[in-house]
This record gives sequence, C-alpha cells and structure tokens, in this order.
Amino acid sequence: MTKKRKRRVNWLRVQFSVLIISGILAVIVLLFLFLFRIKEVTVEGNIHYTNEEIMAEVMDGFLAENSVVLSVVKREVQYDDVPFINSINVQMTGRDSVRIRVNEKSVVGYVEYNNAYWYFNREGIVVEQCATPAMTAEERVAKELQEQIRVEAEEEGATAVAADILVKNFV
Repeated sequence: MTKKRKRRVNWLRVQFSVLIISGILAVIVLLFLFLFRIKEVTVEGNIHYTNEEIMAEVMDGFLAENSVVLSVVKREVQYDDVPFINSINVQMTGRDSVRIRVNEKSVVGYVEYNNAYWYFNREGIVVEQCATPAMTAEERVAKELQEQIRVEAEEEGATAVAADILVKNFV
C-alpha cells in the first residue's frame, strides 16, 4: 500500500470512529432526557403557598422536567425574594419522581403599621413585611371561591336575596 492510501484509510477510520462515538453519546443523552422525566412531584411543608405555586417557583429553567438535573441544581436553594420562605430542598425519590420540601419562616403574628403588615416570629424579630395581609393557600382558595360563588334566590313577591358561601378546607 502506498503512503497516500494508508493516510486515506486512517482518515476514514478516524471519521468512522468519531461518527460512532457521536451516535453513542446522542443515544445516551436522549435516554437520559426521557428516562428521568418527572411524572410525580410531592410537595411538603408549605402553608402559605399552594403546591402549584411552589412547583412553578422550583421547576423553571433549563431541563426543569428532568429529575436528576432538578435534584442536583436545586438541591438546597435559599429564596430571599419570596415572602415567608427560607429555603426549598429538592430530593430525587425515584427515576421519575421528586420530593420538594419547603422550609417556611415561622410567623406567630403581625402588626399593621404604615400601610404595611409586619410579620414577626416568637422571638419578636420581624421576618417579613408585606403590603397585603398574608393568607394560607387554603384561605386564599376559600376567599377566591367566596368571591366567585354568590347564591341568589328569588321567590314570587319577595326581593332577591344574595348570600356568600364560605368554603373551608377546600384544598
């Protein structure tokens, strides 16, 4: 064999090897993306926010639907900009499931001062200041339902009666 032919055969081997390795890596990446897609999410420890609000806060960004990536990237994240939340932990519980644990600030009361609500813990330290009163997720859902549901009853010869229905423990 001539030198030119040997170089050409070696170059073809290199190209073939690169093509095979690229194909194997593509298959591995696709398997990783589809095998670890999140199907089940468990949210624990949240009082002030609904499960959907917590999931929306945590599961954003690149590859947020992947359980491995989410549990590595958001293992322990501090949320200083979200009221009433200290941190959120994400733990992978299975190939397609994660557990989100919410560590909320402990609030025992509030004081309305200067058109704001100042929330404090049992040591008397202010932990949060909001422009609107905070409610638990259940209270918000009940308030939304109370605003949406109005019962009107009419009888002949009587005036219309409207009453609010208070819904509790809906969530």
